[in-house]
Amino acid sequence: MEMFSLIRRLCNLLIVPFICLLLAGCNSGGDGDSDDTLPEPSASADWTYMVYMGADNNLSTAGLFDLNEMETAGSGEKVNIVLQAEFSSFYTDFSAIGHDGYGGETLRFLVKNDGNPDNVNLNAGKSIGNVDMGSPAALTNFIKWAAASYPAKHYALVIWDHGAGWKKSALFKGAVQDETSDSFMSLPMLAGAVRSAGVPLDVINFDACLMAMYEVAFEFSGLTDYMVFSEEVEPGEGDPYDTILSALKNRPGLT
Repeated sequence: MEMFSLIRRLCNLLIVPFICLLLAGCNSGGDGDSDDTLPEPSASADWTYMVYMGADNNLSTAGLFDLNEMETAGSGEKVNIVLQAEFSSFYTDFSAIGHDGYGGETLRFLVKNDGNPDNVNLNAGKSIGNVDMGSPAALTNFIKWAAASYPAKHYALVIWDHGAGWKKSALFKGAVQDETSDSFMSLPMLAGAVRSAGVPLDVINFDACLMAMYEVAFEFSGLTDYMVFSEEVEPGEGDPYDTILSALKNRPGLT
């Protein structure tokens, strides 16, 4: 329980017990059902830490900030940091940060320490086309792909994006917005995607606003051991991934 106590102190988020599975993926204009893998998986890893980042919206630059924090820690022999992310060329000037070749496609990463604290390495990601990140099938395929490509003793899933919980509005109740695809996942869609993946999850972390509600926990009942989520709105950059992942990398035996 040490890992979750650490997260609680660092993020000031609410942790609630339950039980879980999860998945997701991508393909051009589709759901990301791809067999492509990235190099150097660790079959003996203690943790595979999956991040499903839907940043094709006004959180695009915040997503790059968080990717940079993940790169500060980087994957190791015992901890795989696996990311699927899509950013927005409308909200972020990629030429200004040296990535003028990026056109809004969905990328999959085995996140490594790039030795550059001032910028991200988008070239380390593998393009899988422009996937609808608001599609439950995309989330399911990502989870399956991550677990198959980077097997580990424990799995954590982070769902990163805008969150609207259950009572935020009549139109949007859920999380993960893809502006290009004009989509947003409802709570039943999110839970259904995790359930369809069939991957046993130790923890699901909603790095999103307004998700700590009984209704959200109820949807994910039986799908994960622990949930981490915030009752309140979060800062744009969300969790301190450099601190959390560095601590996990230094002590990969944490439960």
